[in-house]
Amino acid sequence: MFKRTIFLMSMLIAVYGCGGSGGGGGDDQDTTAPTVSSTSPEDTATGVPVNSNVIATFSETMSSSSISETTFYVRTGGSNISGSISYGGTFATFDPMSTLQAFKGYTATVTTGVKDSNGNALASNHSWGFITGSSSSPTYSFATDVQPIFDSNCIVCHISLGQAAFLPLTNDVSYSNLVNKPSTYTSGGTLVIPGNSTDSILYKRISGASVGAQMPKGGQALSPTEQNTIKTWIDEGALNN
Repeated sequence: MFKRTIFLMSMLIAVYGCGGSGGGGGDDQDTTAPTVSSTSPEDTATGVPVNSNVIATFSETMSSSSISETTFYVRTGGSNISGSISYGGTFATFDPMSTLQAFKGYTATVTTGVKDSNGNALASNHSWGFITGSSSSPTYSFATDVQPIFDSNCIVCHISLGQAAFLPLTNDVSYSNLVNKPSTYTSGGTLVIPGNSTDSILYKRISGASVGAQMPKGGQALSPTEQNTIKTWIDEGALNN
C-alpha cells in the first residue's frame, strides 16, 4: 500500500509539475498597441509661441531607441524642419533647431515605427497640426489680463438679458464667442482675428475706429493701457491662456 501511494504521488508530480511548460502557462505578454494620449501643442492650436517645443505623450513606457527623426518629425510647407529629439518618462520632445516661423502652419507626426518597451508598435501614424503666433512668449494672459477688462467694463451689457445679450462676455463663454467669430453687429468682419488687431472688430470698437460707436457704449472709453492690452493679446495670437 505504501509503495502504491508513492507511485501515485510520483505520477501526479509528473503530470502537474511539468504541465506549466505546455499550453501557454506563465505570465501573459503585453500585445496591446501603444497610443499617443496627448500632444503639445494641441491639434488645431493657434497662436502657438514660436519658441515652442513639440511634445507627444504616450499611453505607456516606450522604447527610446525607436523614437528618432524618422519616426517623430515636424513639417511645414511639405518639408521636415531640423531639430533634436529626446525621450523621458512617457513623452518624446522635438526641439526645433531654430525658432519657428510666425503665423505658419506646422504638422507633427509620430509613425508606426515607434514601439513600446515590449515591441508593440503604434497601430497607425498619429499626426496633428498647429499654427504659430507672432512672438516667443505671450505678453498678456486672456484669463488674468483681458477678461478682467471685460468684467469691469463690458458685461453690464454683454450678459444674458443685457442690452448686448447677443454677445455674452462672461468668463465662461467670452473667448469662444470672440476668436474667429463673425461680427453680427457690423455688416462684415471678424470679432477677433489672431495676429491681426487692425482688422479685428473688437479692437476697432474699443479704439473708436469706424465701425460704429466706441465701446463700451454710453460709458467711458477703455484706458490706453486697457486698449493696448487687448491689442497686444490679439497681435500675439489671441491665445486662450
